[in-house]
Amino acid sequence: MDILALERLPLLDACINEALRLYPVVPTGGIRQTTDRGIMIDGKWIPPYTVIVAPRWSIGRLASAFEKPDEFVPERWTTRPEMVKDARAFNAFGLGRHVCPGKKLGTLIVRLAAAMVLSNFELYRDPSNKEQAQVLGDMQDCFTSQPGRLDIVFKPLAPSSKSYGNI
Repeated sequence: MDILALERLPLLDACINEALRLYPVVPTGGIRQTTDRGIMIDGKWIPPYTVIVAPRWSIGRLASAFEKPDEFVPERWTTRPEMVKDARAFNAFGLGRHVCPGKKLGTLIVRLAAAMVLSNFELYRDPSNKEQAQVLGDMQDCFTSQPGRLDIVFKPLAPSSKSYGNI
């Protein structure tokens, strides 16, 4: 697998961004507290020592920030940038001095895993499972997301189409 080639897969990056927008790893976001002086945010006074939470789960679904906010549309990160009305609403890894120190490594691992799986397997829902997937219904916010059950079948690609890392 050519690690540098992973940086030249804009659709893969778009799918990862869209998944992180809709299903953030840390759904509640960081918890902060105002200083001893308080703060004015968007014309509203927040008193001193007030706990502030900016839930990424909700922010990623704001109609004021994203067109079709509840739909998985990876093109918003590539060919349809007008669908992102406010780019500040996407902060899957935090911002500024509170940014996740593992952002680059985490992103690389997700790219690598997705590229390896998608280049070697066809994925589909298990047709024998008559129940609806409970990924969201059973999801728990335990600082990081713990999704519910999702039955996926991994069907190896035909030998002639296997790439095994030739990206």
